[in-house]
Amino acid sequence: MITGYFAFEIRRLNRNLARLGVVLLVLALLWAVALERPYWRRLVGAGSAQAVAARVWPVPFIPAVLVAGGVFCLARGFRRSLNLWAHPLAQSLARSSADIGFDAVAAKLDEGCTIAAPICFGLPFGLGNWSTTGRYRHHSVIRIGPGWLYYGCTLQGHLRKLDDLVWFYRIDHTMRTHRVEVGTAHQLLLRFRDGGELLLSLGETESNLSRQIGKLVQHLPNAAPFAGMNPERRTDVLYALEYFAPWAIIGPDEAMERAWRNPQTRSSVLETVERRKRDSAGSA
Repeated sequence: MITGYFAFEIRRLNRNLARLGVVLLVLALLWAVALERPYWRRLVGAGSAQAVAARVWPVPFIPAVLVAGGVFCLARGFRRSLNLWAHPLAQSLARSSADIGFDAVAAKLDEGCTIAAPICFGLPFGLGNWSTTGRYRHHSVIRIGPGWLYYGCTLQGHLRKLDDLVWFYRIDHTMRTHRVEVGTAHQLLLRFRDGGELLLSLGETESNLSRQIGKLVQHLPNAAPFAGMNPERRTDVLYALEYFAPWAIIGPDEAMERAWRNPQTRSSVLETVERRKRDSAGSA
């Protein structure tokens, strides 16, 4: 039985998945009513049974896709709510080599630090991991404690053993709109022993132009001034990882990137990390 913090997180993720399904169904209804009027006129027209079948098909593509996605999200969220162990977050712990329960993991995370990160949607199947900044009540969360890291966003929760952490570094991307620089997006890339990667959103930093525009519009109704993760909190994430995983390699490196991308040479990187791990254990 799953209780405590992770039971709350799994239920939150299931609710968000169900809400996404409802949103998709509403969008499908609005699309069908507003933009598919020729289809409905054909459908209600008089004629034989063959003509009716011809009028019914083909069903408008976009509403059909939205309905299928909505039904899928609702069904998946409902099934996972009936059995919390069916959630990928629970299955990830079951697949790990650690003989430990969720309550013990939550206790380990309580010993570390919890950092509120920008909202991150965490869409599955490689469809994107977009984030948003501004004034928000809800947020993603980064929790780092002895032996464990948890990153919970809107639709996904990632629980990883820090013992498997090999390499991490921050990535800064310049954001442009119509070739005008509007800010910098900050991300943290973590790489693990099994070859998996985890990309954490650390928010954005606005440019001088965006800052001036924000001052002009901040008094408008419903305006949300820029209030993303500050530089100190981004540094806290790096310090926490360095403290709880001192063996991990820090910082980008082109030669190591090439070695990591090649499965035949990745073993050399893993051997380096194992050597660092033994040295850190010996010094402790």
